[in-house]
Amino acid sequence: MNILWKIKPFVIFMVWLTLPACQQEVLFEEIAETPINIEKTIEAGDDYYEEEDYMAAITKYEEVLNDLEPQENCKIYPKLLLQLGKANAKLQRYDVALHFYNIYLELPQVDSYPKDKANGLGLAASAYQKIGNYETSYDYQIQALAIRESQQDSAGIGRSLYELGTLVFYQKNYELALKYYKSSMELAVASRKDKAILSCLSALGPTYEGLQDTVAALKTLNKALDLARSLGIKSKEAYALHNLAAHHLRKKAYGQAYEFLMESYQIKFALEDKWGLIGSHIYIGDLFRKQDLLEQAEQEYDSGLSLAKEIASDARIVTLYDRLGTVYAAQKQYAKAVEMKDLYMDLKESLLNEKLIEELGNKKIHYELEQKKREILLLKEQTRVKKLKTKTLWLFSFISVCLIGVSLRSRAKHRHNQELQEKNQEIQKQNSDLERKNDDLKKFAFIVSHDLKAPLRTIGSFTGLLRRRYFNKIDQDGQEYMDFITGGVKRMDQLLNDLLTYSQIENTDRGADWTETKDVIHNALSNLYFQIRNQNVAVKINEEALPRVKGNSAHLTQLFQNIIANGIKFRNGRAPQISIDCMQNEQKFTFAIQDNGIGIEDQYQEKIFRMFSRLHKVEEYEGTGIGLATCKKIVEKHGGKIWVKSALGKGSTFYFSLPKN
Repeated sequence: MNILWKIKPFVIFMVWLTLPACQQEVLFEEIAETPINIEKTIEAGDDYYEEEDYMAAITKYEEVLNDLEPQENCKIYPKLLLQLGKANAKLQRYDVALHFYNIYLELPQVDSYPKDKANGLGLAASAYQKIGNYETSYDYQIQALAIRESQQDSAGIGRSLYELGTLVFYQKNYELALKYYKSSMELAVASRKDKAILSCLSALGPTYEGLQDTVAALKTLNKALDLARSLGIKSKEAYALHNLAAHHLRKKAYGQAYEFLMESYQIKFALEDKWGLIGSHIYIGDLFRKQDLLEQAEQEYDSGLSLAKEIASDARIVTLYDRLGTVYAAQKQYAKAVEMKDLYMDLKESLLNEKLIEELGNKKIHYELEQKKREILLLKEQTRVKKLKTKTLWLFSFISVCLIGVSLRSRAKHRHNQELQEKNQEIQKQNSDLERKNDDLKKFAFIVSHDLKAPLRTIGSFTGLLRRRYFNKIDQDGQEYMDFITGGVKRMDQLLNDLLTYSQIENTDRGADWTETKDVIHNALSNLYFQIRNQNVAVKINEEALPRVKGNSAHLTQLFQNIIANGIKFRNGRAPQISIDCMQNEQKFTFAIQDNGIGIEDQYQEKIFRMFSRLHKVEEYEGTGIGLATCKKIVEKHGGKIWVKSALGKGSTFYFSLPKN
């Protein structure tokens, strides 16, 4: 009888008229059982989804959707919309997925199920993020988080925090991303959800990279790869391999980077993960470009751009425009380079600009204010109930005495509350001032790293273009002017980098990880490898005296690196010699870094730790005058002090202390 449901209703009716009465009853029983067939079809679609056969799952869901009106079954219809959105998102058809998600969110019955609505908002937010619509994504994710917090849905809160971390990560706000990811990680660990832990580890690795904490980054990335392999999740394994490749690429370990990239690419290709394949093409292109294999790099970027346009991901397209512009410029295809850079700037402006950053910040502030209001209302209600219980208890025992006691207590409490309120207002004002200053510092860091450096790169690029095209047509004075411009651009770029580093130190949590200082020193020396080799530097380290300290490994690496680099730079016409030692007492460790350089006069030994303090002309020794100010900020952030002992022409010894506790 089931085959009759593939015939049009009119034909079914004609067949029914020709049947005996007993068989007509059987046919009506088949009609009554139709919902069971619908349920079985949905179950089949769910099975295909679990098996990652998403096209088959979509086919099953659409079979039911085509025969089902929204009003027929208020439970089945929303589920179908959600599953169709998820399956299409898995196939990177984000525009189709959003079509189903938005229909789902507009259904009146969804408002009756807060957890389901939050889930739909979260899924839609992820899809918007993939296509580069960050503002809508952030808005949806904040709504989802508010609902999940009101429902005390810890797993859902963890997912929202993770997605919010991803959004701010793509805006290069690594500090805020780290906070979101760590909060999500805590919830995942508490609930023992291995998949959620894996997602957080995979995100934390690149975030540490963005904060230049390479030690924590490598440790976290290896953990993510091991967990992905133990759980047998191929997609996560591919991303862990990709992130490890990016780490080694930054360290210029091109052989290891290539191996990781190809292994990751093969897994993504087998999974038909277009989003991931675009990332692979970008980094393989970067690998070729860094080795001056420009044609191969161009081919990789072109392949990535084709895939990005196929899935309509503006977030990926803008990256590839930038990469192609760089390659074309290196190949001296200047017309194509300018075209790509124009496309890049136009699209970048629409994706991420100062107005958007401000709007996202306002949404976050609005959400936090609403959260505070809910907390205050809850506190007031709890206080009201508590007072009611207290009054009821006293009412039934020694009323006259209680009334006197309550009166006295009320007056004292009133005075106490007034004092508390005044103190709280003062504390809130101080906190608001501090938050405002921190926000200003974050905005300053963002402006330095994006808005100020963008026109600087343009000046440098077009000056180079003028030099290459018109060098022979410009007189000697003009050529000298171009040299001044190029030198000024380089110095300004370095100054902005140093300013950004300095501002980020104040805005970064110190961290509470135990760190081996010998590892920190070796990381600093590794970063200075070329300077050490080219200047024939002799470095002597008393490793037995080096302690284990509690602090931020990235900042400590920067501290040693800046001081050692100064010892190399301010050399006294001979091969530099650097000596590193450490002494300790009951309260602190005192590190000593000695060099055989030009030395420092007594009157300048405090001045050198101030911002923009330079004792020499740029022509004599390059630099921005921020390096030692950064060292002072790092040491004070860790609760220590820094000073120098030196004599002109006899070298310098820089000392800094770190507390043991």
